[in-house]
Amino acid sequence: MDTAQYRDWIDFTARMARRVRPALRPHRRERIAQTATELVGALAKVHDHRAVVDWDAPPCPGAFFAGALAEVGFGGPDGLDEDGVLALSCIQAGFDLAVSPSSEGVVGSEATLGLLRRMYPEGLPGFVRRHLDAAGVSAEADPDGRRLWL
Repeated sequence: MDTAQYRDWIDFTARMARRVRPALRPHRRERIAQTATELVGALAKVHDHRAVVDWDAPPCPGAFFAGALAEVGFGGPDGLDEDGVLALSCIQAGFDLAVSPSSEGVVGSEATLGLLRRMYPEGLPGFVRRHLDAAGVSAEADPDGRRLWL
């Protein structure tokens, strides 16, 4: 990935974590967002971000983040807890949109066009618009309730 994709990935991850589950208390959403963005930064300290091109290819971001989230208190021996799963989902959705589509979706029915619009009140960035266009979604015409597969 290039530097612009890396920045978009971090930005998307933080914005999604802060908006995806409005019923969560603000401090909890902020903790999830802060941890998720710090872990994206931690990956860049371990691997040159230019070497990361696919979620499942070495160096595998998916395996890195699942282990790292458990290490910082988002899970235990049986796997990630609810907040850890949410953080990982935001990280992977950001990767899929900003870097390379690599999964069958991670956020599922929680993701709507309205969520993306709330994440980017200043207007959807190009990398998000390209993803929507490829999925046949109109960023302008479709309603906020339009479900998305991120």
